[in-house]
Amino acid sequence: MSQSNEKTGGLPGGRPYVDVRPNRRVRLIDRGGSVTAFPEPHRTPVLPTGWAPLTHEQQDAVLRACDAAPQCVVFRIGSLWDPEAEYRVYRLTGDHWAGLWVSTRFEAMHGHSGVSSGENSELLGLGPDAPHALQLTVDFFNWDLEAHGEQWRLSAIPPPPIDNDPRR
Repeated sequence: MSQSNEKTGGLPGGRPYVDVRPNRRVRLIDRGGSVTAFPEPHRTPVLPTGWAPLTHEQQDAVLRACDAAPQCVVFRIGSLWDPEAEYRVYRLTGDHWAGLWVSTRFEAMHGHSGVSSGENSELLGLGPDAPHALQLTVDFFNWDLEAHGEQWRLSAIPPPPIDNDPRR
């Protein structure tokens, strides 16, 4: 979180107020004496238009719901930056979640028996539909590519609508 000392008047007595929007993380890469900054593609979590900010407890509840529903993963892609991490998209279908689309960062943990498990460590955002959640996930994967020095980028393009599709 960043404190804004120049701005006053938000609190009684004209005291400085605290900006509740978190700063984006930045990766600093030293390439032969030249340091380059690669900021995150979005402030997290990204929320649908009109949504109020989520409390930490609400964010943790969404992450726990994702951890408890591995069958709801619809897309995942490994991180080039951190080999123990992957970006995931979930479509939570439980009674309390109403088909919510969620984009997360998942961290693998390797136990003593060699069995891999893990947990969702960061809520990247919530999407109103699959294309939005997938695009958010791809944006973070592309951040990995950029910081890794790769020139190519991944893109997600929704298919065109099908005429006479009974699902529409």
